[in-house]
Amino acid sequence: MTFLKHRLFAAFAALALIGVGTPAHAADYFANGQEVDQVVTPGRVQSTGQVEAVEFFWYGCPHCARFEPQLEDWVQQLPDNVAFIRLPASWNDSMTVQQRLYFTLAKLNRLDLHPAVFKAIHEQHQFLNTPAQIEKWAVGQKINRSQWRTAFNSAQVTQQVDGAQAAFQRFELSGVPAMVINGKYVINFVPNVLVRADELVQQELKALAAPK
Repeated sequence: MTFLKHRLFAAFAALALIGVGTPAHAADYFANGQEVDQVVTPGRVQSTGQVEAVEFFWYGCPHCARFEPQLEDWVQQLPDNVAFIRLPASWNDSMTVQQRLYFTLAKLNRLDLHPAVFKAIHEQHQFLNTPAQIEKWAVGQKINRSQWRTAFNSAQVTQQVDGAQAAFQRFELSGVPAMVINGKYVINFVPNVLVRADELVQQELKALAAPK
């Protein structure tokens, strides 16, 4: 959960919305071809920050991997009063262990390795689908094995995984990558997804600044 700087400057190549299976109870967003829809069950992920932008992702998703550099450019220019939150999603066991991978990196203050996970899977063709495979990769990144194992199996990481999954299900999303702005709007994964995200962030900031 990070507060960072913001301004969109990168164009985004056309990518299709996911397709590794659909979670139960997904909402029928974008039924009329629109790029932005109202969240069925609105609500923010966290209470701090004036506006929040949430990305749901999965390390095994090639679209998420290709989206990551453009997203990071956008995130680096967010205003200080906008909270950007990455949340890993899952709808099977191998995805759940990769949720734990993300939150373990966060717990160990090693989110600098977040892009390296995508690279390992999609460029180096490593299998990171089990705790043992993931631990071997982490040790290869010079992370202490005992510290990794303790963090990976910690109650804190379990709680964070449960929280991420609860948010994914509450928003009734159908796949990843997905972006939700201020708990109100879900954006279709179209070529100008970051343009729409930028517009909605600015809209929400202006609404907060307006006289009451």
